[in-house]
Amino acid sequence: MKQVILSAILIFTFAGHSIEAARNSRLQAVLEAIQDSIRATRSLSYQATYTNVNPNLEDSIYTTRARVWLIRVPNDSIFGCHFHVSGKDHYSAYEYYYDGQYSYEIRHDTITVFNPRQYPNTPSNPAKARTALLPFVHLIIDPNIVHTLLNGVVNESLIMKKSKRVLTLSYGKDK
Repeated sequence: MKQVILSAILIFTFAGHSIEAARNSRLQAVLEAIQDSIRATRSLSYQATYTNVNPNLEDSIYTTRARVWLIRVPNDSIFGCHFHVSGKDHYSAYEYYYDGQYSYEIRHDTITVFNPRQYPNTPSNPAKARTALLPFVHLIIDPNIVHTLLNGVVNESLIMKKSKRVLTLSYGKDK
């Protein structure tokens, strides 16, 4: 009797791992298809709205709206793309350009030019810190998006519907 119960537990455990492996392989396949599509895309444009909330400051909720046009340049060490952003943030309307050498921020009648290579290539680099590109742009130009997206995932779901797939990835609190 103990042998039958142990066999049943092993079968259910194996079946559970097989189901999990099948789900993970479908998720992996979807993410790899996205990665292949991104690698094949040279230019794209999109509109975005980003709301920033700083709970430590009073009146710190603000929204940035932008239209972004970018061309992927994988060997560009600063952004990985050249781009033009046109939008409006909590200060004013702006235009922001990066041509591979300099970044240009245009507000009202003021043009500010940054040479990003004069500073360390970190998020504190003035060209990066002041850019209107949103945080998820990195994902659009990430050469290994599968690894980036799966790093730190605590829960995922993949729902296949007729002609679309809905992928939900959940991360821990700090992610």
